[in-house]
Parts: sequence; C-alpha cells; structure tokens
Amino acid sequence: MPSLINKFDLSSSVRYIKNVGQHKALMEHPLLLASPLARSVLVIEIPAVPFGAHAAMIIIDPSSTMNSQLINDLHEGAALASELFHRADNAVPSSLRPPGLAEGVPEGAVTEFLLETLKTTRSLKSRRKTSYLTLRTWQTSIKKFQISAIKSLKKQPSPEFVSAIASEFINASQMLVGTKGIDTVVPMPCGHSRSDECLSVRIARRIAEAYPLTFHMAFKSVHRSGSSHPRRNVDLPAFKLVSPPSGNVLLVDDIATTGTHIEKAKEILLKQARNVLAIAWIG
Repeated sequence: MPSLINKFDLSSSVRYIKNVGQHKALMEHPLLLASPLARSVLVIEIPAVPFGAHAAMIIIDPSSTMNSQLINDLHEGAALASELFHRADNAVPSSLRPPGLAEGVPEGAVTEFLLETLKTTRSLKSRRKTSYLTLRTWQTSIKKFQISAIKSLKKQPSPEFVSAIASEFINASQMLVGTKGIDTVVPMPCGHSRSDECLSVRIARRIAEAYPLTFHMAFKSVHRSGSSHPRRNVDLPAFKLVSPPSGNVLLVDDIATTGTHIEKAKEILLKQARNVLAIAWIG
C-alpha cells in the first residue's frame, strides 16, 4: 500500500499513515477508538471548511486494490463535501461568524439557534447561603457561537425572543411557588448594554405583563464600558437600591456565571422583601 500511494503525485491534503499505533493523538480519535484493530489510515482533507475549522475523510485500513482513479474520486468527494459545508454556512447568522466572514441570515434564525441549542436543564445552584435556579446551560462544543448570538441579540432583542424566555421563567416560577407566590418582578441591574432596557429588564417586564404582576425597577443601572462576556462579568460595582420592593419577589437575570451578582442583589432585596426567588435564564 505505501508504494501504491507514493507513486501518485498527491498533495499534502492526502496522508497515508502506515502504523496508527505510533500516533497517540490519532488513536484517541473517536473513529479509531471504535476501531481498535485498525492498523493504517488514509486521510483526505476537506478543503476550505468555514469558520477556519478542519474536516477530513478517513479510510481505515485502505485496501491494496486502491488505484489512481479511486484516489481521484476521493478528491472529488472531498471537494463536494467542502461545497456542502459552504451551503450550510450560508444559513449561519452573521452574529455567529468570526470577523471577516460574509453576512448571514436574519435575526429570527439567531433566536431559533439559541432556543434550539441551549440545553434546557433546570438546576438549583447555590453560592454561600444564596440559592438560585438556572433554566438553561451552554453546549460546550458551540458555546463561543452561543455567546456571540447572545451578545448580538442583547443589543435589541425582539419581542418574540423576550416572550419565549419570559414563558420559561413563568413556567419555572409557577412550578416552584404557584401562581400566587410572587408579588413583584425585579430585574438585575443593567451593565454593559449602556441602556436601562437591557435583556434582564425586558424579560422581567414581560413576565410582569403576562402574570400580571408588579414590575419594580429596584436597582440603578451599573453602566460599564467594554463588551459583555460571561467570563468578564464576574466583577461588578456595588449595586445601588433606589426603590426597595416588598412582599415576595422574583429576581430575574439573563446569565449567571458564578452567582456573585445574584448573591449581592438577593442580599440587598431581603432587607425589605419577604422572600426572593432568583432565576437566571442561562447558568
């Protein structure tokens, strides 16, 4: 087989590896983990994959009957796969693309992408003596794209997107405390959006309208420069309570990275409120 491969003028996009057992990293590939008896592989790189990613066709233990025509067919197959990748790429929202890539499809697709790919996993979390509920989690493999989508939608979230999130809050809160267990809806203070109508505020306002309940802007916005990112939102200036709520409060946050912000807000609110149920959409 090596002599057959070597006699063809192949580009670096095709590699024949005679003994895969000598390549530890290659042996950890899921395909080869499922084929423990594999001895050799033929790797045909798929060219020009979007997002700077890498893809390839892998043939395990290629047959000695392979010839130049079959090699050419494999090249054509790789080119076809590349074309299919690019067709799919045309449906990817612009907010999910690295800088410099072409524009994508409308905002509705970004909303759909988030609602379909964020894992629906209700989790009760705690930080010190503070507990809070999260409704969704990131998917590790596409988290950077989900964050890009969130950042895009936070600038001007559509009413449909806000309503979809609000319905998830309503379902969760009713399951926990019933329809009469909340008197007031309070949003977490706005930060990087540099607006008093950030996503948390819009969600809280929509929840209050749907119940209906009292919407209460308890905190003053804490506007900050720079871009919003879950990892960069850990440090936040002290919250300023401008209008203390009373009764049973639903505290609404869009993203809780460590729970620090919820802990601070809940501690302040409990000085006046009877009880505070804190819920974050993503955690």
